Amino acid sequence: MLTNARTWVGLLVIALTVTVTTMLASACWAEPAAQEGPLATIDARLQQYAEAGRFSGAVLIARGEEVLYQKGFGFANREGQVRNAGHTPFNICSMGKTFTAAAIMLLVEDGKVDLSAPISTYLPDFPAEMADQVTVHNLLSHTSGLGNYMAHREFGRNMARLTTIDQVYELVKQEELSFPPGTRFSYANSGYVVLGKIIENVSGQTYFDFVRARIFVPLEMQETEFYLFEDRPEGVALGYTQERGGQFEREADRAPNPASDGGVHSTVGDLFAFDRALHGAILLSASSRDLMFTPNLNGYGYGLSIKPPEEHASGRTSIGHTGGLMDRSTVLRHFIDDDTVIIVLSNFPAIAYEIAREIEAVMYGLEDSQH
Repeated sequence: MLTNARTWVGLLVIALTVTVTTMLASACWAEPAAQEGPLATIDARLQQYAEAGRFSGAVLIARGEEVLYQKGFGFANREGQVRNAGHTPFNICSMGKTFTAAAIMLLVEDGKVDLSAPISTYLPDFPAEMADQVTVHNLLSHTSGLGNYMAHREFGRNMARLTTIDQVYELVKQEELSFPPGTRFSYANSGYVVLGKIIENVSGQTYFDFVRARIFVPLEMQETEFYLFEDRPEGVALGYTQERGGQFEREADRAPNPASDGGVHSTVGDLFAFDRALHGAILLSASSRDLMFTPNLNGYGYGLSIKPPEEHASGRTSIGHTGGLMDRSTVLRHFIDDDTVIIVLSNFPAIAYEIAREIEAVMYGLEDSQH
């Protein structure tokens, strides 16, 4: 009873504390007033990208608690002439891994998961020759030796029917380790599916329900949801590619359904609210945050990429994640030196990464901008 009481009190504190941040994030999606200085330059350049047919998406720039800029460009649905806005939901692809890592850390704080334990502790049905070697830490840090379940021939054949963690997990169980756990970094979607299954076994809830209850609802992330591909509501951004002749090709008629390795839909405002909670004392303890933000092999923490100063033109350290498919791209960069956050969600491939670099260059007054 005491544990349950503490849990409910903790959730109440989270809900009350995050309300102000969420209100800031959600209230600012309308087109901004006339800007001056770097923000005016950024706005003009984003308009140029959009008018040239190179960018479609939403952008948020913040410093500390203050949202400085939030705006949509291009079309969420070109056929229906529905424009992107600052509050349009996008498939954030692999950025969803950060939710999974945070969910695991919540279970660590609940005393239900040990990061150093082999996954056989929580998954008795996983092949023992792998489960006894791979730890939860290995899964979080992409050092498990697992690979990408999407390469499995059955995944392509049955993509639309794979709607649960259990179904995808069955494909992962057929893999073999490509190297001894802990000896190398290799980005592994399969590892994050296994984390989702651990969350389900330990919590007694589906992965989706656990993340909603412990992260989305307390943080009032009302526009963030695990939509099945065929059940997406009107208003979400559809993916597009541009052909050589300039015509836009709409997304394929099928795509991976959301799982614990990615595929959730969210908005720049909701992601900002989550980022504020993650970097503050709202969601996790200081020790859990330190573990998530500590770079392991290849600069990857737990569900986050920690990029050192030498990897940024601005010479600053960032914490965040990217995501992408053949028809969309996403970036979140939190520059920790001055608490600046840049979020770019696009329903075009690859361009979000270029836009994020462009914004960084302008915000920090660099001369090596592409313009």
